[in-house]
Amino acid sequence: MLAQSLLVLKLTGRASALGEATAIQAAPFLLLGPFIGPLVDRINLRRVMIMIAFAAGIEAAALSVLTETHRVTIFWIFGLSFVLGCINMFNQPAIQAFVAELVPRPAIPSAVSLNGVQTAAGRLAGPALAALLYSWKGPATCFAVNALSYAIVIIALLSLRRRDLFPIEPRRRSRGALKDSFSYAWHSPAHRGQLIANGFVGMFAWNFGIFYASFTQLVLHSGSLSLGIAESINATAAVIGGVVLSRHLTSPTRRTYVYGCVGLGLALALTSLAPNLVTFYICMVLFGSTTVCYTAINQAVLQRITPRERIGSVMTLSTYGTMGTTPIGALIVGWLTTIGTARAAIGAGAASLLISALVLSVAARRRGGFGIAAEETVPAATR
Repeated sequence: MLAQSLLVLKLTGRASALGEATAIQAAPFLLLGPFIGPLVDRINLRRVMIMIAFAAGIEAAALSVLTETHRVTIFWIFGLSFVLGCINMFNQPAIQAFVAELVPRPAIPSAVSLNGVQTAAGRLAGPALAALLYSWKGPATCFAVNALSYAIVIIALLSLRRRDLFPIEPRRRSRGALKDSFSYAWHSPAHRGQLIANGFVGMFAWNFGIFYASFTQLVLHSGSLSLGIAESINATAAVIGGVVLSRHLTSPTRRTYVYGCVGLGLALALTSLAPNLVTFYICMVLFGSTTVCYTAINQAVLQRITPRERIGSVMTLSTYGTMGTTPIGALIVGWLTTIGTARAAIGAGAASLLISALVLSVAARRRGGFGIAAEETVPAATR
């Protein structure tokens, strides 16, 4: 992602092009995402994840060849971004649902936190390596290494032993499955409020690639190495935050989710005000730790209050909030960055989180406060 962001800026010189590429990549999920949920509830998740990793590796290899042969253009990047978006349309819901097959149900909150840790760990060495490779060998090498990394994913999935898993009984195919998924989420106050808030947050606050690249390149006028360092600091903080959270996130509720919104919102607000590179690096510590906390809390609360046979569809709706709304948000963020600065775009992300926290708090107070457990808000007929 770092190499592609830098390549887009090099080819176009426009921050809005970053938003366009992000929007195109997220467009498939925006259009078709809701249909994936019922499908995830019915498929063999490990088998599908292996196929996804293979396809993503081919996409990365194609981008590497185009770049190395000097045939890459912004339109090639847009096209391959769309292909990757189609792949990720299945990838993210499958990963989140697969967590429930790896551990017993009481351990799901900790497992979700550790899943965030492994994602952050991948980002820890990745940005620094990508920045070094970009400066030394150029973007083609970055894309080639990315393609090879998917072989490790495939090997890891193949090494899992079936007897050690906790498989979820697939739901039978039925007519009206999509309508049923939406109806379930809408008629459960605990699901409805959090999913809507997550979609609002995803639209304005989840364009991290644009935030990083635009702020370091266009506001602080730093090189690609400083961008890699910033992302590595962010990932280090995320790893530490995720490990700590995995020890304490045992019974997350709506109150916990609100705290996650406030924490990430304040971190983004401080980042938008960073006057220099050193301060920006310090803000990355807060940004990284609060990002993994927000993500883990959001997923853990939803998985905790959702019946196992519906986890796939509910987590797809959650992913739709963070990925499906990204095309609209990316265009808005890119526009704000172009007509104003990256500070305004990051500030808008902070505002979306703080507004969500406020609205959820007011709604909870009207229903009797946060003293009511999240699980008690799920309609008994849908358990």
